Amino acid sequence: DSLFAAIEARYDEAAQRVDTVTTRPVVFFGSTWQGRFHAAAGNSYMVRTLRDAGGTPWAKDTMLRENPPVDIEGMMALADEVDHVGLVVALRSPPDARALMGGDERLAHARGVEQGGFYANSEATDVFGQALLEPEVVLLDLIKVLHPERAQDHTPRYFHRIVQ
Repeated sequence: DSLFAAIEARYDEAAQRVDTVTTRPVVFFGSTWQGRFHAAAGNSYMVRTLRDAGGTPWAKDTMLRENPPVDIEGMMALADEVDHVGLVVALRSPPDARALMGGDERLAHARGVEQGGFYANSEATDVFGQALLEPEVVLLDLIKVLHPERAQDHTPRYFHRIVQ
């Protein structure tokens, strides 16, 4: 109980950094597999964390329990409409916009990727393990992406902006 209470206190303290933000950027977060993108489900841990980080998740349906697929045409339109596109990737080095989008040049130049792209690289960090034990660190990483002025003192561990 005491370990959980300490994590909860640190998480709540981090969330307070964005309590007063007036601009909440729209964020598509998900993954890609075999040429299809999959958005985080509306009731997922990541969507809730993005909200707590001062963002507006693209996944609006909070009852959705599955990761909705987005085909390439839909992603091309969506990536130009949102402020940030974030993906979980498995790459040996930090990705640029093109690598983040699976090598697709068209998507690499979309506004949400070129200006606001971010990633969690499962090759470099334990994003599916240790990160789950440090939700306050994940939250601060996302605050650093969405509202960098509110987390200037934080060094990202799991989520990073792409090379701009």
